[in-house]
Amino acid sequence: MKKHLRILLCLIGFCLCGSPLQARSPWNFSLEWGYTAAFFNHYRYNYFDSEGSRVNDEGWQRRLLSNGNLRVGAGYHLSDCWNLSLMAGFEGLYEDRRVIPTTLRGTFLPEGRSRSGWILFAEGGAGWTRRMDFGPAILARGGAGWRLPMDGGISLDVLVSLHASFDHPPVLDPEHHEISRLKVRSTTANYYGINFSLSLNF
Repeated sequence: MKKHLRILLCLIGFCLCGSPLQARSPWNFSLEWGYTAAFFNHYRYNYFDSEGSRVNDEGWQRRLLSNGNLRVGAGYHLSDCWNLSLMAGFEGLYEDRRVIPTTLRGTFLPEGRSRSGWILFAEGGAGWTRRMDFGPAILARGGAGWRLPMDGGISLDVLVSLHASFDHPPVLDPEHHEISRLKVRSTTANYYGINFSLSLNF
């Protein structure tokens, strides 16, 4: 009887003070594939043309631009419901423009990291490329998803988010010739769209 009581007390103590989840490492890693459909583009190019006149070309475009992204992440669980991850990989912004993103992502898991349920996340950082005369691109995402637990501590996240990129690309003249960096005063190309991603976490 005393032996059974000790076992019961040990089980109660285990439930109150610890669990298999708490024994898990707080670190996690992820592999993510995604597709971005950009619908709106705002641009502004300020430069001097071949005749020395100052040109300010600005406007909005509405067209579909499709790009993919691949990212790997290393994260730390601040608690069972909160995760902070550093993400890096490859991402297309628009036609002939690709960057290496390095972003910080915060994720909220209301049901906990090991249970099926909703996900909320926000992410921001920089996109690096060979041509950064005016600095790196700024990347931002925010959205929601659903976590599907799998065997062996692995989970699959299905994510949908709003995506924005704020780039500073080389400027082309009306004949599509690149304008010298010395003649460009400012260059901005902002793209807004929706991202669909699958993330494998382990």
